[in-house]
Amino acid sequence: MKIIIITSDKPIQNEAQHITELFHLGLQRLHLRKPHASRKEVEELILQLPIQFHPQIVLHQFPELLKQYQLGGFHITQYNKHQADEIKLSIAAHQSISISCHSFEEINKLEGYDYYFISPVYNSISKQGYESNFTKEELMKGLEANATKNIVALGGVNYENLKEISTIGFYGAALLGGIWSAENPIEEWNKIKKATTLME
Repeated sequence: MKIIIITSDKPIQNEAQHITELFHLGLQRLHLRKPHASRKEVEELILQLPIQFHPQIVLHQFPELLKQYQLGGFHITQYNKHQADEIKLSIAAHQSISISCHSFEEINKLEGYDYYFISPVYNSISKQGYESNFTKEELMKGLEANATKNIVALGGVNYENLKEISTIGFYGAALLGGIWSAENPIEEWNKIKKATTLME
């Protein structure tokens, strides 16, 4: 199962250092999401990360930085959906294009994405009051109806529910609060790795 880490929208102490360590410990995909940051601030964070990991970084804003830093891909959100077609055209063959959705009906209408986030699968850890929209049965039914698409669980995901996410049939899981809300993100990542290894 593919594991994706999404950066916190809040300031994290030693963030670049933590991200670099996560990459060294096996993280394959990081979504760099900083909705309140300027282009300069996003660029500064990219520059603090070792160049060998740039192809594993997916941006949520400033698509023009993709080519400049040879990054891994771009993620379409509600804030840039109006630019989706334009961004898709600028994506190179080696870069991914993904999108955030809140229902299987929405996913069903969309084509041409490498993977699709659906949320909130569980009650959110990072957003208070952002509660799950789905029963386990609805998730299984929705995944079955969209079996040809790579769907990633988001919202309330942590190392404890990864096994259930895998059993339900998700292509992957994306963690935000499930790692950055922890006292030690690196220790949390090691628990995630252990949980996913046990599923193999």
